[in-house]
Amino acid sequence: MKAWIFAREAKASVPGFFRKRGKNAWRIDGKNHRIHSNFGFAEVRVQTKPDGTPDFDRAVYGESPSINAVAYGIDADGIYRVLVVFQERPFADMPDGVPADPPIVFGQPCVMAFNADKAETMVATAIRELEEEGGAGSKALISSADKMGHHNPNPTFVVTWSELFEIRVDLNKVGIPTDTEERIKGTAWLPIREVLERIGNGEHSGINYRNATANDTLFVWLARHPEALVQVTN
Repeated sequence: MKAWIFAREAKASVPGFFRKRGKNAWRIDGKNHRIHSNFGFAEVRVQTKPDGTPDFDRAVYGESPSINAVAYGIDADGIYRVLVVFQERPFADMPDGVPADPPIVFGQPCVMAFNADKAETMVATAIRELEEEGGAGSKALISSADKMGHHNPNPTFVVTWSELFEIRVDLNKVGIPTDTEERIKGTAWLPIREVLERIGNGEHSGINYRNATANDTLFVWLARHPEALVQVTN
């Protein structure tokens, strides 16, 4: 079974598929060279020369408001442990451009989510996602979701920014994740040394650790917690 198919194939196999998706379906705005949905948009933008005349065009991508949050705890030995989520990402092809079969599973040292419910604060989104993906409910929280600012995954073509958070938890009170719909294959609370080694190697036990958005979030967290790095160099 293919991990992903083209839109024309989806319409052929399930007539009315995009209509049934409702507000979550991507819609085409031909006049403005734009497609958009409840989760984001992609459009053609034209960079200008210093005199304001058009220079070149490229497709850019933007997301609806979203969060990336690093969840961490300190174990009995004083070791910092970070939540790593193992998640299948079907749209990621192989490095040579060939569709991945089976889909690539990434080890992500953060939780990620859209703020789809505009009535929900970004802080609440981060905390809810941590419980769903990491099993750390309210009883496990030592801190609320502390803001770490924003980051841009790739400013050469991504035009929106994600809000970053860090959340400290009591590792003894972490339970079982409740999310069953996001292709999550498992989670682990790994020592910082182990996380960095896996990122350096690129892959571990069939799991890929080169998700730039997740690793950039971890980098921001590490820059705020240099004490965690002391354990890596000792």
